[in-house]
Amino acid sequence: MKLSFFVSCLLALVLAAAPVFAQPETSTPAPQGMLVVPSDPAKQVGDFFRILIEGRVDAAYDQLLKGTKIFEMPKDVATLKAKTREALRVFGDIGGYELVDTKEVGHHLIRVTCLSLSKNLPIRWRFYFYKVSESWKLIDIRIDDRLLDLFEEPAPAAAPVK
Repeated sequence: MKLSFFVSCLLALVLAAAPVFAQPETSTPAPQGMLVVPSDPAKQVGDFFRILIEGRVDAAYDQLLKGTKIFEMPKDVATLKAKTREALRVFGDIGGYELVDTKEVGHHLIRVTCLSLSKNLPIRWRFYFYKVSESWKLIDIRIDDRLLDLFEEPAPAAAPVK
């Protein structure tokens, strides 16, 4: 896993120029339309956005990445923080966030997708967690502005070649 990929995703975001709290982990399916996130990832993501909303980018990442393999790459983390500050300058300060999607793969891997709500445009954040023993560890984070992907719209048909 290379953090430089994450940084390049964020750089592409910059160049392209009401919190929702999760329900506790449960073994019964959630009612239609209700997103369920295990409590550890929900807390990690919620804490990250609460600190980010305060404008404290470094502290938000330090809290989120603490104890992860990502945190062991300080040069890349510093670049990620700098690019996030630049994205916030372009898109506007974050005033809130929304949980918009979750996807579980088995019982040990989950993706949590959120939108940060900014003055100009939202940003999509995808957090990937792996369950080790009884705790969830962040293993990847992706940031972009590909909002159309959230709607799962089919690609337009290519025009016939004449």
